[in-house]
Amino acid sequence: MKTRACTFVFILCWITSLLAQQYPTAQTDAVQGLIERLIPSYAKVFSLEIISADPNGDVFEIDNGTNGTIALRGNTGVAISAGLNQYLKYMCNCHVSWSGDQLSLPSVPPKPEQKIRIVLPLKYRYYFNVCTFGYTTVWWNWDRWQREIDWMALNGVNMPLAFNAQEAIWRDVYTTIGLNSTEINAFFTGPAFLPWNRMGNVNGWGGGLPDSWHISQTVLQKSVLAQMRSFGMMPILPSFAGHVPAALSRVFPTSNITQLGSWNGFAGTFYLAPTDPLFTKIGSMFITRQTQVFGTDHFYNSDPFNEIRPPTNDPTYLAAVSKTVYQSMADADPSTVWVMQGWFLVNDMAFWQPAQTKAYLTAVPDDKMIMLDLWAENRPVWNLTNSFYGKPFVWCMLNNFGGRTGIYGSLPNIVEYSASTRKGASNMQGVGLTPEAIETNYILYELTMELAWRIDQAIDLDSWVQQYTVRRYGQHLPDIDVAWKALLNNPYSCNDEGSHNPSSMIALRPSQTTRPAASLCYNGAAIPRVLLHLLTASKAAPTLSAKPTFSHDVAAVTRQMISNLFLKFNEQLTANFEAKNVSGVNEVSARMLDAITDVEVIVRTQEMWLLGKWIENARSWGTTPAELTLLEFNARNQLTLWGPPESELVDYAYKLWSGLISDFYYPRWNLYIQELKAALQSGKPFDAAQFNTDVEALEYAWNTKTNPYPTTPSGDAVEIATQLYQKYQPYFGLLN
Repeated sequence: MKTRACTFVFILCWITSLLAQQYPTAQTDAVQGLIERLIPSYAKVFSLEIISADPNGDVFEIDNGTNGTIALRGNTGVAISAGLNQYLKYMCNCHVSWSGDQLSLPSVPPKPEQKIRIVLPLKYRYYFNVCTFGYTTVWWNWDRWQREIDWMALNGVNMPLAFNAQEAIWRDVYTTIGLNSTEINAFFTGPAFLPWNRMGNVNGWGGGLPDSWHISQTVLQKSVLAQMRSFGMMPILPSFAGHVPAALSRVFPTSNITQLGSWNGFAGTFYLAPTDPLFTKIGSMFITRQTQVFGTDHFYNSDPFNEIRPPTNDPTYLAAVSKTVYQSMADADPSTVWVMQGWFLVNDMAFWQPAQTKAYLTAVPDDKMIMLDLWAENRPVWNLTNSFYGKPFVWCMLNNFGGRTGIYGSLPNIVEYSASTRKGASNMQGVGLTPEAIETNYILYELTMELAWRIDQAIDLDSWVQQYTVRRYGQHLPDIDVAWKALLNNPYSCNDEGSHNPSSMIALRPSQTTRPAASLCYNGAAIPRVLLHLLTASKAAPTLSAKPTFSHDVAAVTRQMISNLFLKFNEQLTANFEAKNVSGVNEVSARMLDAITDVEVIVRTQEMWLLGKWIENARSWGTTPAELTLLEFNARNQLTLWGPPESELVDYAYKLWSGLISDFYYPRWNLYIQELKAALQSGKPFDAAQFNTDVEALEYAWNTKTNPYPTTPSGDAVEIATQLYQKYQPYFGLLN
C-alpha cells in the first residue's frame, strides 16, 4: 500500500509539472506580478522560465540569464517563487514577513557565481488550519489575500486550504433539498465562528449570515482560487462531514440524525449517520455545486469528529463513517483525495485507540487520503498510529492556539522532530504550517518552510538564527546576536505541551488562583536582557529604529517583559490580600494597573496590534446598520467571551492589542481590585461568585458596544521601550 501511495504522489507531481509546462506563460506571469508588487525596482532584473521537475521533486534554479538578467527557473510558478525567495534571503539579505519587510536591495543586483539548483524533496507544502479562517483571515479583503498568496508562493506552499464562501454553496444545497432561509440561518454561525460551525462544534452563535456576506465572499473566493492556481498551487476545498441543520429532520423525518455531545458549553450539534443514504446524496450535491462555482483541484478537507466524540467506538461504525465521507466526495469527483486534520487523534487519545484509529483510516484507500500531523513539533501522532497506517502524511507545525499573543515556540523541536520523522516514516510526504492563527512568532514559520528543501540537511540553529536576524534587520550587530541567542535558548526553546502557548495574566479574567496557563516555560529574566541588547544595538545603529521589523520586535519584547512582570505582581497582590495587608494591596494594585496602561502604550506603536483595525476590517463587509452591528459583535466577542457570558472559552483568543487592553482588560482588572479592596475594608471574604457576575456583565456590555478605536499607530517603539525598561528595571529581580 505504501508503494501505491508513493506512486500516486509521483504521478501527481508529474501531472503538475506537465500542466506547468503546458501553461508556462500563466505561471511565469504570476511570478512576474509578485516581483512587481514586492520589489518593483527589480522588476526587469529577472528572466523567468518553466523547466521539468527533478525526478526527486519540485526544483528551482538561480542562474545567470541572457542580456544580463538573473534567470529564475522552476517546474511551477511556486517553485520559481521559492527560488526568488532564496535569492532575496541568501543573496540580498532581505526579509518578507507578516510583521514587516526588510527590502533594502543592493543597488546592483548580485549574480550567482555558478548555477544554484535546489530540489524540494517534500512533495506537499501545506498551509492553514481550519481555525485560521476564524482567528486570522475572517475579515481579509482581496489586497490582504493577494499579499498572503504572494507569501505562500515565496515559501513554496503548493497545497493551501481554501475555505472562504463555502456557506454560499451550503445555502444552495440546503435550499435545493427543501430547507427555508430561516432554518438555514439558524444553522450558520456568524463569520467569526464559522470554522467551528464547519467542524460541527457550534450552530447559530453570532449568526446568521446576510445575503451580502455570501455574495461578497463568493467573489473573494473566486479571486483567491484564481490567484493560487496561477502559481500552480493545488487549493484544498471543503466537503461534507455529516454535520447538518436540525431542521433537516423536518424535510426528511425518517433520516438517522442524532444530536452529538456538547462542546465547551455549547449545545450538541446534529449529525447525519453515514449509514443513511441521505449522507452520500448531500455530500455529492455539495461537491458538484462547489465545482460548478469554484472549480476543483480534487483535494478536499473533512473533519467529522473535531473535538467531538463519535456516537460509538465500534470500529465497524468508524470504518463506515470514513468510507462514506470519502464516497460522498468520490461520487461527484472520482479523482478525490481526502485531506484530514489529525487533531482528533491528539485531542482525544482515550477514545482513538489503535482499533478505532486503524478502522477509521484504513477504510479509505491509501492513495485517496492525506493526513496532517497537526501538532508534530510538540505532540506528533504518526509514531503512535503505525505511521497513520500507511497513509501519506504531512509533518506540521502548529505553535499558536487562538491567536494568543506572546513570544513562544520551540525551534529545536522543529529541527529535531521533523528530521526524526523523515528518517522514521517513508510515507512522510510533506511539511506544513497549521497555526490556529498567524502573525505571531514569525521565525518559527520561516524555519519550518525551509524544511521543504532542508529536510535532509543538518541545521545549525545558532548560525541559522544569526543569518535570520541579518536578513530581518539588514545588518549584523553583536548586541543583536546576544539578544537572539537569549531568545533562542529561552522562549524559543519551550516544550510546554500542557498549556499550549503560555498566556498573559493581563488578558485573563482575574482570579485569586494563578492559572497554570499563565506560568512561563522559560527563564523570564532573559527577556529584559534581550530588550537591553536590542536597545543598545539601536544606539549603535540609529537607522534600526526606522525599520518596521526592528520596531515590531522591540515592541514585542517590551510587551512580553511587562506581561511577565504582571504575573509576578499578581502573585504579590494575592499574597498581600491573604495577609490582609491593605497598604500592600494598594501599592501592588496601583503598579498592576500602571503596567496594563504601559502595555497599551507600547502596542499602540504597531498597526497590526490595533483593535481598531480588526473592527474596521470586520465592519467593511457590512452593507446595512444591522449588518455592521452583527459584524462588530462577532469581532469583539471572538476576542473576549467567545460565546455567551458564561462561555467556557472566555479569553481563549485573547489579544494584547491597543484598545482591547485599555477598554476591556484594564476595566476588568480594576473591577477585581476594587472588589478585593472592598472585601478587606469590610472584613469579609472575597466573594468570587459576585465578582464573576459583575465581570460577566461588564464583559458582555463591552461586546455590544460600537464605539470606534484608533486605526493608525502612534509613538516610537524604541523610545517608549527605552523609558519602560528604565521604569521596570527595579523589578527585574522578580523574574529570576
